Amino acid sequence: MGNPIGTGTMSLRFDYIELSVPFQYLMASNKAKLFLGAGPYFSYAINGKEIWENISGTPSNEPAKRNIPFGDNGYKRFDLGFGGSLSAQTQNKWIASINCEFGVTNIYDSKQNITRNLSAGIAIGYLFN
Repeated sequence: MGNPIGTGTMSLRFDYIELSVPFQYLMASNKAKLFLGAGPYFSYAINGKEIWENISGTPSNEPAKRNIPFGDNGYKRFDLGFGGSLSAQTQNKWIASINCEFGVTNIYDSKQNITRNLSAGIAIGYLFN
């Protein structure tokens, strides 16, 4: 990010509480069960950090690391989107899954700059039964 006064690199980290409702479809049931899932999610940001690095230009007293401003002229706490997953369950009840989620809400309060969430994950689990 930058302007004629200076430039820098900004990293954002959001801490969300999320509710997802994936619908899963059993694609194959041989030695391992293969599931394909998709569905909506709803999340609420409880906290976040903004980190500035590689700053050049006019010096400033602003901290390089600070809490993300939520509310007016800042980021929105609520996000809504869709996710997909691919999971495999072995006969000995181990489960491995990969997932990806795409936010559809513009989480920054600006008409010129559209900011959306995108996340991916890997999970390994065991089914107790």
